[in-house]
Amino acid sequence: MRPRSIVIDADASPSGYVAWYNHYTDVPQIRRVRPALRNERFGVQRMEMLAVYFALSDNLMEIRKAVRREKRVAIAVRSDSKSTVDQLLGRSTIRDSLMRRISAAIGKLLARIVHNNI
Repeated sequence: MRPRSIVIDADASPSGYVAWYNHYTDVPQIRRVRPALRNERFGVQRMEMLAVYFALSDNLMEIRKAVRREKRVAIAVRSDSKSTVDQLLGRSTIRDSLMRRISAAIGKLLARIVHNNI
């Protein structure tokens, strides 16, 4: 039995917008968050990581429904930021303390999903 796929695209802007689009439900969302300061070190990367976090957290209910219906669900969150993807996969180190906290929050969300505690 093939697992049902939930694909979510996540993107962000340093001007304070994070957005995601859930291809499973055809639902988009744009959030306004505190913008990165001009020339702030790691500002763009922080926003991209926040986009991944909100893509998962905003879709927990839909993921929960899919897990109840299908039992096996594959979740893919896509980002156009190679550095964010590499950091979340552990391929490169996260040098910023705020990004480490966001990454830890993403890890907790994923752990809840994997252990069906959503």
